[in-house]
Amino acid sequence: MIRTSLALIFLFLTMSAGSAQLVIPRPAKIEEQKGQFTLTADTVIVAPRSLSNESETLRRLLQPATGFSLSTQTEKSEGNQIMLRLDSSMKKLGPEAYQLQVVPRGAVIKSSTPAGVFYGIQT
Repeated sequence: MIRTSLALIFLFLTMSAGSAQLVIPRPAKIEEQKGQFTLTADTVIVAPRSLSNESETLRRLLQPATGFSLSTQTEKSEGNQIMLRLDSSMKKLGPEAYQLQVVPRGAVIKSSTPAGVFYGIQT
């Protein structure tokens, strides 16, 4: 059951056409694309030090659902990764706005604030 609940984080990876409306909290905009990202034990969480609390939260949320104890680091690397980023260009959208993008080699969650990144992790 925990595995199912936390799988929502990566719902974009395996959803069929039309099922994007199942994401909670409901995003303001969804653009479905082809492809998938598979979370593995080798996936790394990449985040700057300013998002260390958020990267640790994500690591702790994924561990019981997947059985993986993902490592965290501050520098981008090769291989599967989940990137948490601060992006000042998103300030105009509000402090809790975030963007979640899933691509075949990983996922990127970005916001202008740590709170926005946290809400992206919840999705």
